[in-house]
Amino acid sequence: MAAADQNATSSLSAASIVSVSALVFTVASFWWINARQGRLESWEPHSFAAIVHSSMVRLRFPLVLHNTGAKPIVVQDFRLSFPDEPASHLPLLWTSSPSRLQPGPDEESELPAGFVVAGREAQQRFIEFEAPFSGLIPEARDYKVRIQVRVGHRKGWRTLLTFTLRTTNIIHPDQ
Repeated sequence: MAAADQNATSSLSAASIVSVSALVFTVASFWWINARQGRLESWEPHSFAAIVHSSMVRLRFPLVLHNTGAKPIVVQDFRLSFPDEPASHLPLLWTSSPSRLQPGPDEESELPAGFVVAGREAQQRFIEFEAPFSGLIPEARDYKVRIQVRVGHRKGWRTLLTFTLRTTNIIHPDQ
């Protein structure tokens, strides 16, 4: 009789371990699939548009934004800076979201407004940055550029993307 009790106890504890493990796995899987907060990712743009004057710099980039998690991410604001340039005093601020990359007379442009990137989705946005009297007039060379973002679930600015901006193709009408 003692051997039967010991056998029943060991099989009960084995069953308990299996059922608790299954419960933990189920809860963790649900969280991972449905409730996990992801991060916003982007990649180096291969093209850009620029307008450069002595008193103003305007840059336009096609950005692909990808949300790696299940929960949506609210994008509140963008800014662009040249971290290795001492002459660049102010960041370039998000001024508009145009309908295309190449500027033209018939383009439609939206003012900066927050938007949502749904979970596990990607969006392409044209983001235009501008700064009057930024202290930097790009020359025909490579620059390190940092794009930062403010998202709804975090405080402060987060670096979204750092890349090399090759400005050798900017046409200067004054030169």
